[in-house]
Amino acid sequence: MSNRRTLLVAAIIMVLTCAACGHASVQASATSASPRPAAPSPSPSASASVPSTPPCDAPDGFSCDDHARFAAAEKYIDGRPGVIGFVVRDRQTGAVFRSRNGTYKVWTASTVKLAIATYLLEEQAAGEITLSSSDKSLMSSMLRVSDDHAADVLWKRAGGPRQVPTWRSRYGMSGVTFVDGFDRYWGYMKCSPSDLDHLMSYVLGRTSPDIRSYLVGKLRSVGANQQWGVWAGADQSADPGNKNGWSQEHDDGTLHWVINTVGFAGRDERWQVAIMYRLRPSGTYDQGVAAVTQVAKLLLSGKR
Repeated sequence: MSNRRTLLVAAIIMVLTCAACGHASVQASATSASPRPAAPSPSPSASASVPSTPPCDAPDGFSCDDHARFAAAEKYIDGRPGVIGFVVRDRQTGAVFRSRNGTYKVWTASTVKLAIATYLLEEQAAGEITLSSSDKSLMSSMLRVSDDHAADVLWKRAGGPRQVPTWRSRYGMSGVTFVDGFDRYWGYMKCSPSDLDHLMSYVLGRTSPDIRSYLVGKLRSVGANQQWGVWAGADQSADPGNKNGWSQEHDDGTLHWVINTVGFAGRDERWQVAIMYRLRPSGTYDQGVAAVTQVAKLLLSGKR
């Protein structure tokens, strides 16, 4: 082979080799610089039912696991008829998550019995009243088994509607209201999960040690008729407690069930949850109890 031909072949090989090297270099650069392909955009119906999860490094005090729990809970309630709202609070970090219906008002049912008890205990501590042994027995029944008769007596003992401004200003239940067209009575009120969250925050964080200990003890030792919701959703090793409420109420000319739970779980009652559920007229008590317990389980299972 002549020198000229040899040089020509070598030149061609070099050009092809460099072209291949350049192509590989460009491909590698593009792969490392480009982000991962975005997931397909959800359909309008899917985006309405499945909430977007905030990035795990969002400075809101919650972990990646927490955000996954919130998303799972909201996806679950999207598939239930009626309206369910919840609020989760990490008392250690102060972080709070409110679901889309976290400020939606629902009949309070028996959850406000916790507010009645708190008010009476603080009035006694302030020297304004003296609770008798009978009063304390009624209070125990009101909290542990949600005794309505006990609540009727203690509501009057606390001054009836006179105590409600304190619930709003001191306990943070700014949204609690009496229902129009009914007597101004504990059984005819509405509030939101956010209001119940504020009430429990006050009980756990601002009452005196004696009052806190008494209330926490009663909520941990609830009877069988209240062993659902937060109490059943959390692991029993996490020492959960709750005050639940359930009743059939009228709205928009229809009769429907209301199923509510507010409580805590974990070391030093770290995890605090409030859930309120307004079922449709066709919904049953058992369906409501199962739903709020499942939401609590999605939020609290495995928490310590």
